[in-house]
Amino acid sequence: MKNAFSLDRDATPEADSGMLLSKGEGIAQASATTKRAVLRCGNGECTLPVEKYEQWRNIELTFTPERTILR
Repeated sequence: MKNAFSLDRDATPEADSGMLLSKGEGIAQASATTKRAVLRCGNGECTLPVEKYEQWRNIELTFTPERTILR
């Protein structure tokens, strides 16, 4: 599953930027969970170098279910 989002200069995720790049069974739910997790992390604790903003502005995450452990 691929998911992409953008960050503001203060490294907080843009709430409306989450974008699902993959399709398939169960993907929509996993994408929604991923988006919630990323937004929760946007509490300002992430420190990224502002001078490299163009390099980390857009993030693409890839998850492989083969390595996922269900608990």
